[in-house]
Amino acid sequence: MKNLTELPKRRDAIVKLLGLAGAGASAAGLGFFGARQSTANAAEVDSGLTGNRRNIVLAGNLPNLVFQNQNGKDVRFYDDLVKDKSVVINFFYTSCSDSCPLAMHNLVQAKEDLEKRGHKDVVFISVTLDPDVDTPSVLKEFSKSHDTGSDWQLLTGSKADVTQLRRGLGVYDLNPELDRDPATHSGVAVLGNEPRGKWRSVPAVISPIRIRQAIERVLLPPAEWQNGREAVMEVAYDDSSSAGTPVQAETLAQMEELIAQR
Repeated sequence: MKNLTELPKRRDAIVKLLGLAGAGASAAGLGFFGARQSTANAAEVDSGLTGNRRNIVLAGNLPNLVFQNQNGKDVRFYDDLVKDKSVVINFFYTSCSDSCPLAMHNLVQAKEDLEKRGHKDVVFISVTLDPDVDTPSVLKEFSKSHDTGSDWQLLTGSKADVTQLRRGLGVYDLNPELDRDPATHSGVAVLGNEPRGKWRSVPAVISPIRIRQAIERVLLPPAEWQNGREAVMEVAYDDSSSAGTPVQAETLAQMEELIAQR
């Protein structure tokens, strides 16, 4: 029997190798319900539980609030943007100089990658955390400078509505003081396939390819998912400048050896 005191060290080594350190539960594939989205869950959804899951999410997590987009148009969050669609939702503000620029860059790249693979119907939605400053005209300039494209929805509204939406989607801090400070906001993207009632979240600061892979797991039925080895081989699990290059054979062998030792 393996020494149980060594397991946390091996787990930490694997997490470090995979580039997931500091990413928290979201990187492990947890939806905003706090439950793992497994292949079995997806199979159940595809087998007829879609309606039940969809209604549960709608009732507790998707308020039909009215926001304004970057064109000054009023839109209802659920009816106009989410209902019957697959979506990627993140929170940001235009004066953010830390995680927001990287997150937006990664999401733009993930969207382009999806479209190259034929998935052009995913709706990207970015909601400002600073609605007093981020008016529709400010959001429009932000959209141009970050090349989000005309179909990307950048939203502003009342602070109360933004907070209600964040809490519905589970994007908030349990510490009220931290939660009120936009500078400490969680840099995650919420991914949803609304018709199937399937939701999860990922850090928006990881590799764009990893974001795209996570979106495809929400968008596509399990039979069309990349298998584990294909996903690992597509790009290195690395947040450095080497991310985006194919993973080397010795890196994969090292990872498999670590996993085998658990």
